[in-house]
Amino acid sequence: MAGPKAYFKVVRTERPAPHINRRHFISFSLFEFGGHVTEIGAAGLVALRLGRDIEWDGRAMKAKEEPDAARLVQPQNRKGWAA
Repeated sequence: MAGPKAYFKVVRTERPAPHINRRHFISFSLFEFGGHVTEIGAAGLVALRLGRDIEWDGRAMKAKEEPDAARLVQPQNRKGWAA
């Protein structure tokens, strides 16, 4: 009877360089992904509030040719409550 090594090929992988912090890399990539997902969700909520489709410009963080969407994305603070 043949052992497991006869059926499975052993693959050796190189270890990452010691100066790379894997936890930092993984957490950064998850936050980057989460940021994009949150932005897509927020754009969808703006479209729902407006009741129509919008074209979202991610770099400018605003809806193209939609002045009504601007007040939902960056609302004006009341007097005395400015950030």
